Amino acid sequence: MKLGISGIVYKTATSAQLMRTIRNALDGLATLPMELFQSLHTIPEYDDILISPKERSILEGLALGKSNKELAALLYVSQRTVEYHLTHIFSKFNVHTRTEAVMAAKSKGIIHM
Repeated sequence: MKLGISGIVYKTATSAQLMRTIRNALDGLATLPMELFQSLHTIPEYDDILISPKERSILEGLALGKSNKELAALLYVSQRTVEYHLTHIFSKFNVHTRTEAVMAAKSKGIIHM
């Protein structure tokens, strides 16, 4: 979708399916074969790890090498609050260091940095 694709038509599509896809594209609608839609609609691997928006921001900051003091300033919270979030992040990923937390978040697709 990032490439501007609004539909997919198989080579084996009938002329009626092709026309429907073209009409949908002109109307601004996306057209995907059901099996492709279902594969895109699967639950992400990391759904068992619930990360709050603040925790995600902290993970992204960690990936950029930010200190607790810098994270606190960026997020308008105290350093103690950052430490509190880090404790929860470490627990959720079952890790002990900032680097391990970033690596785990990247490997599970939670952050993309």
